[in-house]
Amino acid sequence: MQIVAGAPLVGLLAGLALQATLAGQGTVAQPFATVDGVAISREDVDKLVGSTLRPLEDRLYRIQEQAVEALIKQKLLETEATRRKISLQALIDTEVTARAGSVTDEEIERAKASMGQASREDIRKALLKEKVGAALTRFVNTLERKSRVRVFLEPPRVPKSLLEGKQPPARGPRGCASHDR
Repeated sequence: MQIVAGAPLVGLLAGLALQATLAGQGTVAQPFATVDGVAISREDVDKLVGSTLRPLEDRLYRIQEQAVEALIKQKLLETEATRRKISLQALIDTEVTARAGSVTDEEIERAKASMGQASREDIRKALLKEKVGAALTRFVNTLERKSRVRVFLEPPRVPKSLLEGKQPPARGPRGCASHDR
């Protein structure tokens, strides 16, 4: 077996994601290795490295969760643009940018105290960005309420070795195998 030093973290995270996916499908657990026919199981490996991998699995989950959220937003916007028979940019201009409104001098003055030495133009740009972001969130939330969005991404499992002697964690709606929003 050859181990490549400095192998990309992405490869490790992708491998973890694949393992988690396969584990969640109820497939027969294949050993990670065997020595003279004696299996080295996932549980054996978890006991040795579980607490080390946990932060990486959590980070991978957060990255995947953010990607899923971004793709959901994109799909909702694209679907609405198609429904209206307009371009995505026209939809965003009409429903987001135009509704965000402009930044007033009063808003700039209020923000100036918290933004230090930033120029008025930089403050105006930052405030406009906030307004557009808030308008986009409101619009996407409206589209989401009209749609059926189901998320199947599961949080990383806690290795048995970390749970020994402890109560299992409660799982709410976001911790289920699937949940509707």
